[in-house]
Amino acid sequence: MINDFRKELDEREMISLIADLVNTPSYPGIPEQETGVAKLIHDFFVKEGIPSEIYEVVDGRCNVVARLEGHGKGKTLLLTGHTDTVPPYDMEDAFRMKIENEKLIGRGVVDMKGALACMVLSMAAIRRSGTRLKGNIMFAGVIGEEGKSEGTCALLKKGLKADAAIVGEPFGWNIGIGQKGLEWFECRILGKAVHGGKQKEGINAISKAGKLIRALDEELVPRIESRMHPIIGGSSMNYGMISGGFQPSTVAGECVLQFDRRWIPGEKYEDILREYDDFLERL
Repeated sequence: MINDFRKELDEREMISLIADLVNTPSYPGIPEQETGVAKLIHDFFVKEGIPSEIYEVVDGRCNVVARLEGHGKGKTLLLTGHTDTVPPYDMEDAFRMKIENEKLIGRGVVDMKGALACMVLSMAAIRRSGTRLKGNIMFAGVIGEEGKSEGTCALLKKGLKADAAIVGEPFGWNIGIGQKGLEWFECRILGKAVHGGKQKEGINAISKAGKLIRALDEELVPRIESRMHPIIGGSSMNYGMISGGFQPSTVAGECVLQFDRRWIPGEKYEDILREYDDFLERL
């Protein structure tokens, strides 16, 4: 039985829930960062009679997961998004949402507490309408998207599975049907530290790192960037951080290069690792 659950959606309730989420800070550096938002969502689900749980991922920071059970052998749809935001920076009254010119303004309205509220209220509307779905709908509000995606990793480790997912991450006014894979890599280059006055007796790890970057730019990066997907674009590699040495008067004994690698459908994580291993072995 499928009822018109849209009748159960109320714009004022939606705005109120978005305001509650926005007015609950969840940026890096505050205690239990996202847990206040997770509890707010959890309490809303419980009030609606939808089973929900909160569990700690790290340092008191919690994911929230809810499930609306189906009544048949249909598939499972996951609605998911992150509960953290970037800091307020210089945004005035960042955690006091307001409406100006029919726009909601506050930290995280777009990225992505507005989407979280839409997902939560959609599930509530289905429940209120008495609609009996064949499959299940799950909600997952996860921590750490602005960091290392700890919340999503925790979901996977707990064995959460779905047949399809809708991620509420903002994408302009478009609907994205896919996304690139992402991994951050760290390459540690070792040299031999000696006094700067005897540099010929040492091995400068920073110089070695420079040669590595040149070799990557000449051989591997063009190969990576040649791989294209008709919708989501090409693969990429970006040097994001480099650090090395101890002080100017000492030959650098170590240098660390960190880079971002994004890949497209058709590439596999194992193949990417193998490609880097093969490249380094040939140097």
